[in-house]
Amino acid sequence: MVSHKEAQLFYDHVAPRPGMSAVDLACGNGQWTRQLAAWG
Repeated sequence: MVSHKEAQLFYDHVAPRPGMSAVDLACGNGQWTRQLAAWG
């Protein structure tokens, strides 16, 4: 699971917005893919 602190640091640096593209290149179990999907 992505911790709240990890997610906040990523969000602060990347500033993801709905409609942006993202790629998860099979580097784990998809936890970041699910987090990105939750952000839109």
